[in-house]
Amino acid sequence: MTRILLALIIALPLTTAAIACDSLGDDCEDWPELQQLIDNDHTEDWRAYLTARRAVQKQRLTAYANARVFPINNETYGMANLFLDDEGRPCAMAHLIWQDGDQKLVRKTARTDNALLLGNVTDGALMEWMLVSGLTQDEAAFIQEPDFYIGDLLPSGEHQMLLDAEADRLQSHFLAAAAQLEAYEETSLDNAIKALGNRVYTAPPSLPNA
Repeated sequence: MTRILLALIIALPLTTAAIACDSLGDDCEDWPELQQLIDNDHTEDWRAYLTARRAVQKQRLTAYANARVFPINNETYGMANLFLDDEGRPCAMAHLIWQDGDQKLVRKTARTDNALLLGNVTDGALMEWMLVSGLTQDEAAFIQEPDFYIGDLLPSGEHQMLLDAEADRLQSHFLAAAAQLEAYEETSLDNAIKALGNRVYTAPPSLPNA
């Protein structure tokens, strides 16, 4: 029975070895594998790491919203996600990744799939970034707001009014998203740690420069 329990502990992400050890009682000391999991559990280190990363993302997202330099959709009628627009202005999530020093990843994503939805990503460098960003994938997907078509056929005055209205809309969305990051921090950190799976049994990396 204890061998089955050990196998389940190792196989299931974030099943706390200490709880299992308690359930074994005095037999726990006979299972060095359990003790090794307990010794290698870096869940609290990861929580501190993700908390610090999340604080940086909130600051950067708020600054991005207030700067009001957003992608301009001149190509697709209706609404469209643009990782980078044709003048290199990044969407909010591209901005956060860029600020982390992953400019090559931003450019590659824009080149290969500029309309990519982060909520649909399942692996690769973008998924890796989200896992250690301090954000959940759902939060990244929410932040990634599509842009209304602007075009350049309107008279200059009306064109500027449309640009300003779109900037107002996007700014409001990103400030609301930053507020949600604050409001749901503890639950989101729980979910972010769950998404790490067995990675919690290795120490987190050093924090990048803010």
